[in-house]
Amino acid sequence: MLTDMKLPALKPAEKLYKLVDRDGLYVAVLPSGAVSFRFNCRLNGRRETLTLGVYGPTGLSLAEARGRVVEACRLLTSGVSPAAETRRAMPEDRSGGASRPSLQMPVLRSCLNSRGTDRAFG
Repeated sequence: MLTDMKLPALKPAEKLYKLVDRDGLYVAVLPSGAVSFRFNCRLNGRRETLTLGVYGPTGLSLAEARGRVVEACRLLTSGVSPAAETRRAMPEDRSGGASRPSLQMPVLRSCLNSRGTDRAFG
């Protein structure tokens, strides 16, 4: 399980490596030294990985990442793919295609609020 003490101490390696937290949340430590929060889940028997954001002073904290996992689980409970919902909520770029997700905190929360599924996860 990850802690606020372990995350700043993570060092990059030659290859990407993963450290598991809980509920499908893990961090991927990239060779560049970036620490990325990711969430693995299954929907209709298919595995999906949702990148939640990057750890750091300008990124996500461990508590925020865990909160996003709870929000993603709420979407899964209602049968909605969190990854597809994030893509759907993205603004389009000028060329007409979808742009890369901004990975800001409000993305999943706005998806929940627009669907009216902001109820307790159980």
